Amino acid sequence: MLEIDGVGVMPAGGITTITGNKKQGKTSFLASVVACLISGRDFGRMKRRQAPGKILWADTEQSIYDIHPTINRVYNLAGIPQGQPSEKHGLTVLNLRPLDAATRREAIAAAVMAVQPEILIIDGVRDLLNDFNDITESALLLTWLNGAMNSNPKMRVFVVLHTNPGTDKMRGHLGTELGNKANDIFSCSKDNGVFSVSHESRGREILTPFIFCIDGHGHLSTSTVEQRAGVVAADETLASIIPPEGIEWAELVKRYSKTPGLNQNKAREALKARLNANPPTLVKRGALFYLVEPGEAHARRFPFNDSEEGKPCPF
Repeated sequence: MLEIDGVGVMPAGGITTITGNKKQGKTSFLASVVACLISGRDFGRMKRRQAPGKILWADTEQSIYDIHPTINRVYNLAGIPQGQPSEKHGLTVLNLRPLDAATRREAIAAAVMAVQPEILIIDGVRDLLNDFNDITESALLLTWLNGAMNSNPKMRVFVVLHTNPGTDKMRGHLGTELGNKANDIFSCSKDNGVFSVSHESRGREILTPFIFCIDGHGHLSTSTVEQRAGVVAADETLASIIPPEGIEWAELVKRYSKTPGLNQNKAREALKARLNANPPTLVKRGALFYLVEPGEAHARRFPFNDSEEGKPCPF
């Protein structure tokens, strides 16, 4: 439904997780996603692939008064005049902060039945549990979410979960479960007023972090800050480091790990995702790797699962 750098995210029947420490841009990034979806406007490198049906946004963290600036930010990005009811644009917002965990789940279930959303957003998913470290309770919550998606196969679920302070690990056993089950994970961080969002996926990954800032008027901006940070699209990055005559794996990983937000392990995994994508954007011939040219066809595609440089590929 959505793409960044041509990489599709938010598959039907899938779970997308946004994570990070507090005040690191999670809800702001989510606002840009929703604005892009309901308006069709590009937001930097973010583009809409298809228009969504209805969107249900359940917020467990903010007060009824604090939600308004978030929705106004969505309106500003989408070019919607202030003061219009959000339902007019297919967006239904629930404020669940005053309720207990069980009642929040009941309210979301009732709203899903009534609204029939194509996108369900739960901003503060840990607040649907009494104990996010409880293994059984966390597993049951994921089963509950999967049940909602099974009843509506087109629905996508977006959840927001904090990381443990000072780490990039999602909180509690719930975080472990989401790490295992989510199709896409967006990790948000902030440095000197600039927000950076990195991506992990079960398939093809967005290789270059998505960067934005919030200006003095409270609006989100990407172009200026990305130019200042030297951010370029992922395919452009690969094209700049892969020579026409090809490149060996170890050198490719070394060069790509210099991309902002990537270490060698992340670079290695991101490159493997490019090899395993359908269609692939990176291909191995013999001992060398090449960038796939636009329109270039490949009769066969095999998984690339090497964990050590120098091992032979299966093709």
